[in-house]
Amino acid sequence: MRWGVVVLAGGLVKDPLASALGTPRKALAQFRGRSSLWWTLDAVKGAGFTDCVTISGDDVATEVHHGRLVMEKDTQIENARTGVEALVDADAVLFLPCDCPLLAPEHLHRFTQEVEARVKEGAEKWLSIGLCSLEKFKEKFPRLATTPILLRDGSYLSGSLYAGSVPAFMDATGLLERLSQSRKSQLDLLWKLGPWVLVRYLMHRVTLQEARERLERVFDCDGVIVTGCEPEMAADIDDVSDYDELRIYANLPGGTD
Repeated sequence: MRWGVVVLAGGLVKDPLASALGTPRKALAQFRGRSSLWWTLDAVKGAGFTDCVTISGDDVATEVHHGRLVMEKDTQIENARTGVEALVDADAVLFLPCDCPLLAPEHLHRFTQEVEARVKEGAEKWLSIGLCSLEKFKEKFPRLATTPILLRDGSYLSGSLYAGSVPAFMDATGLLERLSQSRKSQLDLLWKLGPWVLVRYLMHRVTLQEARERLERVFDCDGVIVTGCEPEMAADIDDVSDYDELRIYANLPGGTD
């Protein structure tokens, strides 16, 4: 597979989180003297992914030390589509947020290798999501709040690891944009937030196998669910307490180097 990476670093947050971060950009939140975006791109570079675009505004330009910056659009779906379109040589895309500063190169490498091993030979359209067990996450980050996916085979967390083939993702965004125009649909908000939010919704209270089948039916593509991902991939900045806890962890032995 020819991998490209899209780092979604657009959008602004409001107080009290913005005041705690010292900026309305999660991408610019500081950890050990570097921004969250800097650490994310450091992991991408360390994992060997050369084709990388960051979607954000001019104010993060100095932090884009790997790959290139592409100007953000109005919505998450537009940003993701813009990023994929900028990866002219990629046929597989790894999507990352900007607010998981503890991601390491080995986390990205392991996930993409697992995806490659599980995608059916010759499959043109596929989407994948990475999961970490709730138990494993709580062992490492006991004070971080969580919203687990409650499957019949156990409780999991999704986080920062999502991937897809270019054809599958482009088809998915078109479907989402069409369905988001239905005002009275109970899934309207989920559609607008993007395919991965919808995937998490569809996965509740089913088995992993049933979740994969639902993913395949909704998006008409092969589905790949990678379990056993590292807790760091679900350690993101949703509120002030998350930011405080992640800054503490980043300065502990074994934290971000």
